[in-house]
Amino acid sequence: MNLSWFSWKKPEMETKATNPYADDSFFGNLFTKNKYAGETVNYTTAMQHNDVYSCVRIKAESFGQLPMKLYRTDGVSKIEIFSGREHQIFTQKPNPYQTWQDFNEQYTTSLELLGKFSAEVKRNKYGNVYELVPFKHQAQVDTHMDDDGNVYYTYTTNDHKGKRTTQTYLPTDILFIRTFTLDGINGISTISQCALAIGTAIAGERHAGSLFENGAMPMGVLQTDDTFDDEAATQRLRQQWNEMHSGSKNSGKTAILEGGLTYNPITMTAVDAQLLEQRKFSREQIASMFRVPLHLLQASTGMKYANVEQNNISFFRDALMPLAQKLENHINQFLPKNHIVKMDEKSFVRGDRAATIASVEREIKSGVLSINEARSQLGYAVIDGGDVYAIKTNNLTFGKWEDLPDIQAAELAAAAKKTNPPSTEEDPDDDDPEKDPDEEDPTEKPKKEQSDEA
Repeated sequence: MNLSWFSWKKPEMETKATNPYADDSFFGNLFTKNKYAGETVNYTTAMQHNDVYSCVRIKAESFGQLPMKLYRTDGVSKIEIFSGREHQIFTQKPNPYQTWQDFNEQYTTSLELLGKFSAEVKRNKYGNVYELVPFKHQAQVDTHMDDDGNVYYTYTTNDHKGKRTTQTYLPTDILFIRTFTLDGINGISTISQCALAIGTAIAGERHAGSLFENGAMPMGVLQTDDTFDDEAATQRLRQQWNEMHSGSKNSGKTAILEGGLTYNPITMTAVDAQLLEQRKFSREQIASMFRVPLHLLQASTGMKYANVEQNNISFFRDALMPLAQKLENHINQFLPKNHIVKMDEKSFVRGDRAATIASVEREIKSGVLSINEARSQLGYAVIDGGDVYAIKTNNLTFGKWEDLPDIQAAELAAAAKKTNPPSTEEDPDDDDPEKDPDEEDPTEKPKKEQSDEA
C-alpha cells in the first residue's frame, strides 16, 4: 500500500479529540474508573507495585544492553559499517538526548505497559532520516484505518492553554511497533489484559501495609457493662488507648484497665494468616505475565543452581528475542537500500568471561572467526597479519582462504611421504646381477703372496 500526501486525503479530525479508550474493551479500562479487587489498575498504579516495576525494569535494562549494529548486505553476505551518518543515527544516538540504550529501554517499557511504542521519524530535504524521536506521551498515539483500508496515526496533546490539538502521521513518518494484536492495528497491553491479577496483588500489598501500620499488640476491643453517657469521655478513652497501644512503636506495652473495662483480643483471620502465601502467588503470576524468571526477582523458589543457566537462556529466547526481532524489522524499513540493523546478542548469551573465551575459541577452531575478529570481540586491538582463519582444525594451520589449495597440496604430499617412505641404500655389489660370486676381488692379494711376504 503506497500512501503519500498527494494520493491520500487527510481525514477530517474533530477540534476536541474524544477519548479513544472510552469503550468497553480491556484497554479502555486503563483510563476509566473500573476497579479490580477494589483497586484502580492502570499503567501508573501498576508500576507502583514492586513486582510489576521489577519485571519491567529487568526486561528494559536487559534489552537495553544489547548493542545495535549496522550492516551493508547483498542478500547473501553482510559487512559491518563503522562510520557514516546511518551508523551514527541507527547504532549510536537516534536523537540528541538519547543513546540507543536509552531508546531501547523506553521502547521496552512502553511496549510492556501499553502494548505499543511510537517515535517520530524526522527526515531532511532529501528524504533521509536524521532523527528518531519517541513521543513524550506514548498513550496518546492512536492507530486508525479509513474506509479504504489505509492506516494512519494521530497524536493528541494539550497546549499551555488547555486546548487539545491532534497531529496526523503517515506510516512513512512514524515508527510504530505493537505487541501481538487481534485487529491488526492495535497491540494488546499486558496491564489491561491482566488487570484483575495485578489489582489483587496491589490490594494484598495495601492490606499488608495497613496490617503492619496498625497491627501492634494488644489488638482487640475494650469491653464493659457500663454505658458511657458522655461522648467526649468515649473519644478521650479511644484517643488515650490509641496513643499508648496503637502502632508498631507501642508494641509490647502493658495495658492498665480501670472502671470495669476488660480487654478482648482479636485473633488474626485466615486471610491474614495466608497473606504471605497470597503475595508469593501474586509474584509468580506477575512474573509469568512478563515472562521473567523468578530467580531474577530474587524469589527463593526460583533460585536453583541447576535451573539458573537454562532460565537465562529461556529468558533471552522467549522474552528478549521477540522484542529484538520487532525492532529490527521496523527500523529496517527506514534504512537506505542494502542496509540492515541487527541486535548483537552475543554478550548476553555467553555470560561470564570464561564462557565468552570458550565460545570464541570454538569459533576460531571451526574457521568462523579470524584472529582479528576474535580479538575484536574480546576487546583487544587488531594486529597485523591477524586476518587469517583456521583452515585445519587438527594442529590449527593458519592462512588465508586463497592459499587453501597450496596448503592442502602440501599436506597431501607430506601425508604420502609419511605413508610410503623411500628405501634405505644397500651395498651396490649385492644388487649387481652380472657379478660372478667366485670371481676374486682384484683389490685383494692372493693368500699365498700374503704368506710369502710375511
